Amino acid sequence: MTVRRTVIFVVCVLTAPIAAFAQESHWGIVAAVTPEWKVPSQLEKLFDGTVDLKGTDFSIGIARGRALSGDWGVSFIHKQIKDGSKVEKFEQQCGFSNGCIQKGDSITTSGVTVNGLEVHKFVPFGTIRERVQIGMNFAGGFGKFQGTLQKRSLSAEPVGPPFTNPPAGKQVETNSTEDARELIGISTLPLLKIQAAVAVIVAPAFKIRVQGGIDVPGYEVFSLVGVVFLGAK
Repeated sequence: MTVRRTVIFVVCVLTAPIAAFAQESHWGIVAAVTPEWKVPSQLEKLFDGTVDLKGTDFSIGIARGRALSGDWGVSFIHKQIKDGSKVEKFEQQCGFSNGCIQKGDSITTSGVTVNGLEVHKFVPFGTIRERVQIGMNFAGGFGKFQGTLQKRSLSAEPVGPPFTNPPAGKQVETNSTEDARELIGISTLPLLKIQAAVAVIVAPAFKIRVQGGIDVPGYEVFSLVGVVFLGAK
């Protein structure tokens, strides 16, 4: 097939009406990838400290829907938290003769992942020329933490003569390895997505969706979703 014929074929596929063969619901396969999500400062209270957390998402599962309508599905989701991400909380302990001394904890991620299940529902508000859909994607589920955390703890201890008032103080540092669930203090992480979405119906059996918004425990600029409806033609 020549380049010219290939171009003509692609144009015909993208411009042909699909209403006639897209009215029935079909089972299919859905896959999604999020290049980056991160935790905004507004959610720092969830972690009880300052946060520098970011990562990526990948999911794959089954879906049910129609090309000209919405779809829902259940997916296995894998969240990878970027190594070196941090949650820390430090404060000054004063009252020592030699000034204030820092105390608190810093947690750094190392090979931390979240694996779980997620249910999604894509709701289109309208379809433009039977090719483009604008709508919202909603999803919820749960995941389990895996991996380890490097924990650095600082504390203040009094030193010097026992009856000195106020006493002098010294900085004490300890380091340990903790289970990944200590990141937020629970082993199971609730998952929630509320995203604006734009879908392109490439073919009767294939839809691509770009979406972005809330992705608890953070937010994402965009994720890319592909849905293949088996049996649609």
